Amino acid sequence: MSDPLDRLAADAERLALGRRRVPGSTYRLQVHGGFNLRDLNRVTPYLRDLGITHAYTSPLLAAKPGSTHGYDVSDPGRLNPDIGTDEEFDAWVNRLRELGMGFLLDTVPNHMSIGGPNEWWADVLEHGPASPFAGYFDIAWDDHPRERLHGKVLLPILGQPYGAEIEAGRFRVDFAGGALAVRYGQLRLPIDPRTFGVILGPALDTARNVLAPDDPDLTELQSILTAVRNLPARTDATRAGDGWAESRVIKRRLAELAGRNEVIAGQIREAARQLSGSRGDPASFVGFEELLDAQAYRASFWRVASDEINYRRFFDVNDLAALSTEREEVFAAVHKKVFEWVGAGQVDGLRIDHPDGLFDPKQYLDRLQLYARQAAARHLLATRPDDYGGLNWSAAEAPLREQVAAGDSRPLYVVVEKILGQNEPLPADWATDGTTGYEFINAVNGLFIDPAREKDTTRVYRDLTAVDMPFDEVVYRCKFHLLQASLASELHVLAHQLDRLAQAQRWSRDFTLNGLRHALREVIACFPVYRSYVNGGVGERDRLVILQAVSRAK
Repeated sequence: MSDPLDRLAADAERLALGRRRVPGSTYRLQVHGGFNLRDLNRVTPYLRDLGITHAYTSPLLAAKPGSTHGYDVSDPGRLNPDIGTDEEFDAWVNRLRELGMGFLLDTVPNHMSIGGPNEWWADVLEHGPASPFAGYFDIAWDDHPRERLHGKVLLPILGQPYGAEIEAGRFRVDFAGGALAVRYGQLRLPIDPRTFGVILGPALDTARNVLAPDDPDLTELQSILTAVRNLPARTDATRAGDGWAESRVIKRRLAELAGRNEVIAGQIREAARQLSGSRGDPASFVGFEELLDAQAYRASFWRVASDEINYRRFFDVNDLAALSTEREEVFAAVHKKVFEWVGAGQVDGLRIDHPDGLFDPKQYLDRLQLYARQAAARHLLATRPDDYGGLNWSAAEAPLREQVAAGDSRPLYVVVEKILGQNEPLPADWATDGTTGYEFINAVNGLFIDPAREKDTTRVYRDLTAVDMPFDEVVYRCKFHLLQASLASELHVLAHQLDRLAQAQRWSRDFTLNGLRHALREVIACFPVYRSYVNGGVGERDRLVILQAVSRAK
């Protein structure tokens, strides 16, 4: 085999398969600031003495500061600084290898935290649908029943209704680092540079009264203001990239100007203060409300989230925004650090958090195996470049992908947190080694229950609760309740989609059951949260739950 690319593909396949280690026993380790990488290193010999073959940790990627569990990832491209450094991570993995142990990593592909620092989400709030990260999150930008949310994302962050918070003076405009932002308590919401003019304009006017007419900094401020006014609208998809790049230039220029000229910086801060309004003077907030209304987000009372929210969440947790991991660029970004570790042979397997929340679990699991082979190839090329005739990754990546994509091996050990229902099989076409074992635990728990006492237990339960219905009916009613409560907003959006489909297809508003099923299958691509109700693996009664809920929503 003389072709360098062929050699690389074959070597990567051998390396990835050769690394595969099926765990004999695992030990779950919750890693956070109070139990960090140094602590892991310390307890690893003890785990080995217990007979543990693989340490299994909670997510280790950068999470919301102070997180004690790690499932609120905020930056998937780096190690969580709360738990230690890259050097400490390497030292711990080396310790595992010295003791003949492996490492399984908990992975969160469905969502990420937006309740703390998150560069992707901050960019979305700043630029709306014009942000390069707008498609990273599952947001209904222009397909929400409430027109006032078109082109915006709802932020249910306020402690009381919007108007009351405005007049209480809870908001203020802040200027720091060349960027204007809205402060609300500890939150800092970015301001779209397209709207900087309402502050920079007055600041320029007052600066002219203080600085000499020929002051070059005055000219620079005028030039920045002109650039702001020439930015393309957020809705101009053809120039979204240009607008995003120019916005970054504007903020850099503004930061440099404010850094060298305190007079201009002071005038900008004063203009921001005046625009923020004065408590007790409702008329003073008009300008601020107009500025806030021009942003790509709409701050709202937290209680309206269940009815109006237009981004998909992890269940009904507002701070955990769902990711569009089915898009390959999002998949690659979400798994960037994970596959650096996999490629270097530091991670032996993955535990996938809630695969049912994914748009296409099979696609996702297949892609994990593909990326595992690619990661091995990239590691080989980085560590042994002379073996492959001077190939570099930028040139090799695309053709190599075609070669490794043709393979059907499963070099990466993967288990999924799939909670199987009674008699529900794990899909045979999922590239996984199995589940995390909830069904096994459920079976084990059955050993501690005496079937002979079931009637007595049922009688006591009915006497205490006055509930006398079959278990299947209890499940049905609970699902129906959740759809109308925790998932009410998603349900309204789905009903809106069905209404649009009905009009497009000229269907009668009195849907037949078959017509509703067909409609649901058409819109399910937009709303993966409902996949388990509509697709296989569930009963006819479950499908009726969502159909009746949609009928109520309409």
